[in-house]
Order: sequence, then structure tokens, then C-alpha cells
Amino acid sequence: MSFLTAEWRKLALASYDVDPKLLNPTCHMALSLTFGTGGATSASLVSCSKMSGCLV
Repeated sequence: MSFLTAEWRKLALASYDVDPKLLNPTCHMALSLTFGTGGATSASLVSCSKMSGCLV
């Protein structure tokens, strides 16, 4: 599993609680949203400037 041994550099991760009504129209019909406390769901943004040892 080369993905698990990949080298990640300059990795940034941001997660936000978002109202599910905002995400439902953009969510693929084969996927479903999971809800946390208070009925919100989380949206995450991931940025990586360089990876090695991994095929994406």
C-alpha cells in the first residue's frame, strides 16, 4: 500500500461545520452526508504542494 507510506509536504487541512442544506445540492447522489452534534456536518479542505511515493 504505497499510499500509506507516501511522503506528504506542506500539508494544510481545514475542517468546518456546515449546514447540511448547503452541501446536499453538491453531494453526489451515491454519497450521503453524516451528521455530528447539533445536526451539522463537516466539510474539509486539503491542500498538499508535494507528494512522493504515491500514485494519485
